[in-house]
Amino acid sequence: MSTPRFLIFGFVALVLQGALSQLGLPVVVLPQLMLLVVIGAAFSGSTVPGVISAFLLGIVLDLSSAVLVGPWAGAFVTVYAGLALVSQRLFLESGLVAAFVALVAAIVAGTFFALLSPHSDLAALEHVVQIFGQAAVTAALAPWLVAVVAKPGQRRMATSVRNSSSLSAA
Repeated sequence: MSTPRFLIFGFVALVLQGALSQLGLPVVVLPQLMLLVVIGAAFSGSTVPGVISAFLLGIVLDLSSAVLVGPWAGAFVTVYAGLALVSQRLFLESGLVAAFVALVAAIVAGTFFALLSPHSDLAALEHVVQIFGQAAVTAALAPWLVAVVAKPGQRRMATSVRNSSSLSAA
């Protein structure tokens, strides 16, 4: 995925997240749309500009949420790197796989954010409920939104070109 396209999707996701929070939805059911953009980007191809873009989107989310700068950036880079490692092994075009990956990624990102942020407490039940609630809503939206961001046909073509070369002994 090209960096400008990734950043445009990220900013649209940020605006949608802000709009949903202004509608009065409880924090527990707010989807992590920017995380879905990071997931889609990680599955469409792992590149250094992709990691930088994930970091920049995290910084933008940190700045827009008016908390400590850095926790979301670290969480997004961690999720991007982890998914980039396993993206060649998973078939993201399957809605069930996309939902499961989004569920796990949202839990990892929420936990990572909580560990880095001095304002959150993982021992508090309300914070744990928030992490799992947001993860469930994000997972429910993942099959549709990740498909838009990741361009599945592009990934399939890149994988088939890479797999068409001769096998090595290494």
